Amino acid sequence: MTDKQMDIGQKIIEDIIGFINKTATRKELWYEGITADPEKRLFTDHNVDRNHPWIYSNAMSEEIAGAVKSFLLENYPMSGDSGGGDKKATYVYAYHIADTTVQQATHEKHA
Repeated sequence: MTDKQMDIGQKIIEDIIGFINKTATRKELWYEGITADPEKRLFTDHNVDRNHPWIYSNAMSEEIAGAVKSFLLENYPMSGDSGGGDKKATYVYAYHIADTTVQQATHEKHA
Protein backbone atom coordinates (compact mmCIF):
# COMPACT_ATOMS: atom_id res chain seq x y z
CA MET A 1 0.00 0.00 0.00
CA THR A 2 1.07 3.56 -0.60
CA ASP A 3 1.67 6.01 2.24
CA LYS A 4 -1.61 7.76 1.36
CA GLN A 5 -3.53 4.46 1.53
CA MET A 6 -1.91 3.67 4.88
CA ASP A 7 -2.90 7.12 6.17
CA ILE A 8 -6.52 6.54 5.09
CA GLY A 9 -6.58 3.16 6.82
CA GLN A 10 -5.01 4.51 10.00
CA LYS A 11 -7.55 7.36 10.13
CA ILE A 12 -10.45 4.91 9.81
CA ILE A 13 -9.03 2.72 12.57
CA GLU A 14 -8.61 5.75 14.83
CA ASP A 15 -12.16 6.94 14.04
CA ILE A 16 -13.75 3.55 14.77
CA ILE A 17 -11.80 2.88 17.98
CA GLY A 18 -12.33 6.48 19.12
CA PHE A 19 -16.07 6.17 18.51
CA ILE A 20 -16.25 2.89 20.43
CA ASN A 21 -14.29 4.41 23.31
CA LYS A 22 -16.71 7.39 23.42
CA THR A 23 -19.65 5.01 23.79
CA ALA A 24 -18.04 3.51 26.91
CA THR A 25 -18.92 -0.01 25.74
CA ARG A 26 -16.65 -3.05 25.69
CA LYS A 27 -15.05 -3.79 22.34
CA GLU A 28 -16.10 -7.44 22.72
CA LEU A 29 -19.67 -6.26 22.16
CA TRP A 30 -18.92 -4.81 18.73
CA TYR A 31 -19.12 -6.38 15.28
CA GLU A 32 -17.15 -5.04 12.32
CA GLY A 33 -17.04 -5.79 8.62
CA ILE A 34 -16.72 -4.41 5.10
CA THR A 35 -19.36 -3.81 2.46
CA ALA A 36 -20.23 -1.93 -0.72
CA ASP A 37 -23.53 -0.70 0.79
CA PRO A 38 -23.20 0.26 4.47
CA GLU A 39 -26.79 1.43 4.90
CA LYS A 40 -28.21 -1.88 3.65
CA ARG A 41 -25.63 -3.95 5.49
CA LEU A 42 -26.15 -2.22 8.84
CA PHE A 43 -29.86 -1.53 8.91
CA THR A 44 -31.27 -4.39 6.81
CA ASP A 45 -28.81 -7.29 6.92
CA HIS A 46 -27.61 -6.79 10.51
CA ASN A 47 -30.89 -5.24 11.75
CA VAL A 48 -29.06 -2.43 13.59
CA ASP A 49 -31.32 0.10 15.30
CA ARG A 50 -30.37 3.60 14.08
CA ASN A 51 -30.57 4.78 17.69
CA HIS A 52 -27.88 2.34 18.85
CA PRO A 53 -24.15 2.97 18.31
CA TRP A 54 -22.85 2.33 14.78
CA ILE A 55 -20.24 3.84 12.47
CA TYR A 56 -19.01 3.43 8.91
CA SER A 57 -16.36 5.02 6.75
CA ASN A 58 -15.37 4.89 3.08
CA ALA A 59 -11.86 3.42 2.74
CA MET A 60 -11.78 4.34 -0.97
CA SER A 61 -10.63 0.85 -2.04
CA GLU A 62 -11.23 -2.80 -1.23
CA GLU A 63 -7.53 -3.15 -0.39
CA ILE A 64 -7.67 -0.51 2.33
CA ALA A 65 -11.04 -1.75 3.64
CA GLY A 66 -9.72 -5.31 3.87
CA ALA A 67 -6.55 -4.17 5.63
CA VAL A 68 -8.53 -2.14 8.19
CA LYS A 69 -10.89 -5.06 8.81
CA SER A 70 -7.99 -7.47 9.30
CA PHE A 71 -6.21 -5.07 11.64
CA LEU A 72 -9.29 -4.58 13.81
CA LEU A 73 -10.01 -8.32 14.01
CA GLU A 74 -6.39 -9.14 14.85
CA ASN A 75 -5.78 -6.35 17.38
CA TYR A 76 -9.09 -5.73 19.12
CA PRO A 77 -11.54 -8.17 20.73
CA MET A 78 -14.31 -7.38 18.25
CA SER A 79 -16.53 -9.86 16.44
CA GLY A 80 -16.57 -10.12 12.67
CA ASP A 81 -16.26 -12.51 9.81
CA SER A 82 -12.73 -12.87 8.45
CA GLY A 83 -14.18 -13.32 4.96
CA GLY A 84 -16.81 -11.28 3.23
CA GLY A 85 -16.70 -8.32 0.98
CA ASP A 86 -15.81 -8.15 -2.70
CA LYS A 87 -14.05 -5.73 -5.02
CA LYS A 88 -16.82 -3.22 -4.40
CA ALA A 89 -16.56 -3.49 -0.59
CA THR A 90 -14.88 -0.18 0.15
CA TYR A 91 -16.73 0.70 3.37
CA VAL A 92 -15.66 -0.42 6.84
CA TYR A 93 -18.47 -0.54 9.40
CA ALA A 94 -18.94 -1.41 13.05
CA TYR A 95 -21.92 -1.61 15.36
CA HIS A 96 -22.70 -2.39 18.97
CA ILE A 97 -24.17 -5.88 19.22
CA ALA A 98 -27.67 -5.91 20.73
CA ASP A 99 -30.38 -8.50 21.27
CA THR A 100 -31.99 -7.42 18.01
CA THR A 101 -28.90 -7.41 15.78
CA VAL A 102 -28.04 -10.25 13.43
CA GLN A 103 -24.40 -11.20 13.05
CA GLN A 104 -24.08 -12.50 9.49
CA ALA A 105 -21.25 -14.90 10.28
CA THR A 106 -23.70 -17.06 12.24
CA HIS A 107 -27.02 -15.83 10.79
CA GLU A 108 -28.35 -15.82 14.35
CA LYS A 109 -29.55 -13.07 16.60
CA HIS A 110 -27.27 -12.23 19.50
CA ALA A 111 -28.48 -13.74 22.76
